[in-house]
Amino acid sequence: MRKVAMVLFVVLVTVSFVFAESQPIEYADEWLEKAIREVIGKPEGPIYPEDVIDVARLTASYLQSATLKGIEHCENLIYFWSGAGRVSDVSALNGLVRLRYLNLHSNKITDISALSGLVNLEELDLDGNSIKDLSPLANLKNLKTLKISKNSIRLSNVSALLELPKLSSLDVSGSLIDDQETLDKLEERGVIVRR
Repeated sequence: MRKVAMVLFVVLVTVSFVFAESQPIEYADEWLEKAIREVIGKPEGPIYPEDVIDVARLTASYLQSATLKGIEHCENLIYFWSGAGRVSDVSALNGLVRLRYLNLHSNKITDISALSGLVNLEELDLDGNSIKDLSPLANLKNLKTLKISKNSIRLSNVSALLELPKLSSLDVSGSLIDDQETLDKLEERGVIVRR
């Protein structure tokens, strides 16, 4: 009797897991959904996680939603470009650890803590946002290029950039930075700094 109960339990858990995985993805932004549909070649109908598993490159500009909800299902994404929009919440990117290129220029981003786990990032463009704290970037040990120019508020924790051993290019032009000493140290290390 216990074996039968255990088998039934395992079957129910498995069926529940399969059912949960096959739920359609809900996108917060119609332009993001449109870009996904174009990449996967599915102009209509529900989009499921298995439909987007192979998406490696995505360009979705002028997003009108504050979040990127739905993109978290693109687990193999290595390139994402989404500039000139209204994105302020980047938490949906948190688990996309394969990302190597991320461009979120000219959005409404203030908090980049969700990017701290994107350890494979090599290029990051955050130009034209309202980011204050750069400390979440200290974990991005593969980051080579960082653009954070025209930031609308004063940048703090710039010294976190000293933790980036592969950083070779930094653009902070048009941003307010009190810590010029850190920029000097980066230049001494061979980083090309555009002030």
